[in-house]
Amino acid sequence: MAQTRWAIWCWVLVMTEIHTYYNPKNALTTLTRAAQRDEKQKKQLEEALTGRLKRLAPIALQVAQETGDPIGSVLAKVLNTSANPSLAYRLHDQIPTETVALREVAVEVTQQCLEDQRHRGENVSTSELARLSNTLGNRLSDLGRREEALAAAEEAGALYRTLAEAHPEAFRPNLALSLANLASRLIEAGQREEALAAAEEAVIIRRTLAEAHPEAFRPDLAMSLDTLANSLSEMGRREEALAAAEEAVTIQRTLAEARPEAFRPYLALYLDTLAISLSEVGQREAALAAVEEAVTIQRTLAEARPEAFRPYLARSLANLAVKLSEVGQREAALAAAEEAVTIYRTLAEARPAVFQPDLARSLTTLADSLSEVGRREEALAAAEEAVIIRHTFPEL
Repeated sequence: MAQTRWAIWCWVLVMTEIHTYYNPKNALTTLTRAAQRDEKQKKQLEEALTGRLKRLAPIALQVAQETGDPIGSVLAKVLNTSANPSLAYRLHDQIPTETVALREVAVEVTQQCLEDQRHRGENVSTSELARLSNTLGNRLSDLGRREEALAAAEEAGALYRTLAEAHPEAFRPNLALSLANLASRLIEAGQREEALAAAEEAVIIRRTLAEAHPEAFRPDLAMSLDTLANSLSEMGRREEALAAAEEAVTIQRTLAEARPEAFRPYLALYLDTLAISLSEVGQREAALAAVEEAVTIQRTLAEARPEAFRPYLARSLANLAVKLSEVGQREAALAAAEEAVTIYRTLAEARPAVFQPDLARSLTTLADSLSEVGRREEALAAAEEAVIIRHTFPEL
């Protein structure tokens, strides 16, 4: 009851702006926490933001990063109702790419910026249109909106190719970026051959750039190599996939040693890819070592910034469960699978369209792990839940 009264008082402070007591960040944090406990409190959060976006939206971004849902989805709804391109441009580059609670906001502000560009007619900036389309593709993918994400990525690639043909020195790096992102979107859409072609072209461009300017472009080369490894794996070209994954990890490890804050998150992602590639060629112990290192990194990151890194930790844990099972460590595999399911279940409750597919995959892994330790009824229940989810998401 005391918490509810305090939330109401914070709502009054926001609505009336009694400056003697009013701290907007503290008020929005309290309202967000109240909404986490009681769904009905989301209405007060929405009312607090409505009509005050210019002042409160940047603060709401901070609260979402620190406190989590539901302030992000509420902010996205209010932004959609009160479209403001100038505010959208202000917010666009302030949104951290990893923060789950801000994924809807990220899509909303990028779409508003794109619409503003499209309505400029002859005054449109092709490079800005390409940049925003590229960003939108990634952000739509983060929300599980794969067809729209692919369309945006294709537009970005086409625009950057035109720009690079006219001004290669200026826009070839952007073309490579868009191609790498396009490859990822094509993989998601199941268009494997097209994905591989885009990934290969991105690596060719970035390798040339990295040879000339290693400090600037080696991180980009590592990223493209990781995408190429995934594409090659999808095509069954396992040895080539392993070579690409190993090169990506080698580059990224060097970068992470020099600048851990900037590059360790990517090292963990590339280690996950490497673990899969190693497993595919039968190097199971090496695969286990790679994914264990990935989990160690992701756990540290998730402890510091759970809102950003818990999805990546869950993915690494699911991968770890499979690799542990491959070397006969059944109990450890079960523990990793259970933790992955726990995380994905929480994430899927807030964003089912985004995380239910991951939950289904982790439930299948859990079912296998339960079966291996003789817990057959629980294994059946996990498998049945995975099947139900897969019926909801037939693209799985």
